[in-house]
Amino acid sequence: MMKFGIIGCGYFGKNYVRILREMKDVQLVGVANRTSAVFEKYKDLLTGVKTTINPSDIINDASVDCVIIATPPSTHCALAIEALSAGKHVLLEKPMCVNLAEAKLLKKAVSKSRKIFMTGHQYVYNDYVNFILDNIASLGKIKHVYAEHFYYGMQRNDVGCFLDAGTHMLSMIKYLFNASKITKVNGKSVYLEQDGRDDSTSCVVEFDKPFTANLQMSWISPVKSCKFMIVGSTGTMVFDEMAEYKLKMFEISYPAVKSSGSTTFLSLPEPKIANVISREPLKNQVFHFIDCINSGKEPLTGIKHSYLVSEWIEKIAKKIR
Repeated sequence: MMKFGIIGCGYFGKNYVRILREMKDVQLVGVANRTSAVFEKYKDLLTGVKTTINPSDIINDASVDCVIIATPPSTHCALAIEALSAGKHVLLEKPMCVNLAEAKLLKKAVSKSRKIFMTGHQYVYNDYVNFILDNIASLGKIKHVYAEHFYYGMQRNDVGCFLDAGTHMLSMIKYLFNASKITKVNGKSVYLEQDGRDDSTSCVVEFDKPFTANLQMSWISPVKSCKFMIVGSTGTMVFDEMAEYKLKMFEISYPAVKSSGSTTFLSLPEPKIANVISREPLKNQVFHFIDCINSGKEPLTGIKHSYLVSEWIEKIAKKIR
């Protein structure tokens, strides 16, 4: 019986509580949250679970094997290092850290601990994204990626929308294309309140594969949108999380054969709709974490993956401020 503790029972943390309570062969031992009001709010989920406002109560509990951290990003590094030092396996929500200096400290702590560490880049565990990975060769040579993440309502006080949403996009790019290096960045962030947190960011990033990625994100959009488009030499895939049919495949070539006239008119074929059996990505993520603990293997979004994403975030952020 693998025993878990959760630190943070808010926007994401409550979902981890629900998932662990639904699973067999695991036990949720305790939950920490900085305010106690949340314990009354989710009292049905927390029946029989120890609750505390002190994260160290969970980390230092000898009965706890694994700690899930779903707190504000500015607290991630210190809490993860404390948990690893206490001999716990750690699943840390994204973004892993708020800067590369923190990421370096955490990387060292993971290496020293010899425990399983994983960042919650949940799109890596999305069944639609994994369908893309399995079929990406059908697109030919990858030319371009377009990613869009627009939302409204959840605005963090410690990071801006680029670190919040851009982490998703870059994690997917690393996973799908195994890119290793950014060669060029152009872009701009918008700061509506001049408080150091970007409200909207647009950038074009060139990778070493080579291909370009156009990344668009905003947390002030009243219309929610989450799209990821891959343009290849022989086909294009469009993953639209908000659409009824979430993954469409187009058999179109680029560059197209040009006509002899001044304008080329391209015909768009009917898309193929991907038949994907989709499960809850967050639940897939927890299952993968447990599997890695049992097998001792490196998670898909372990420290190597997550540290590179942190490097990319830092490099892009320096160019778009």
